[in-house]
Amino acid sequence: MQAASEILTHRNTIAIGAKELNTIAIDDREIDLLLLDKQHLICKDFKAWYCKWIKSNGTQAFMRLASQAEQEGRDKPKYFSYLLKGYSAC
Repeated sequence: MQAASEILTHRNTIAIGAKELNTIAIDDREIDLLLLDKQHLICKDFKAWYCKWIKSNGTQAFMRLASQAEQEGRDKPKYFSYLLKGYSAC
């Protein structure tokens, strides 16, 4: 059985035509706990979008951007959404 840290960082690559999508194997319960922890930053109506973002970019990037929004944002939820939309993993 794999360790939790290995599961979180394991990347599955799915080829779709000429484009590849990177997804990260994360348990839905972990995502629910993460979203519950950051519920002051997210809109519950868009939970599916946040789940998709976390699976595509990872929990570490999500937490880093949430921390940045909490520290720098005037309107923290709006700034957090802006950061997520503008994020591109290199």
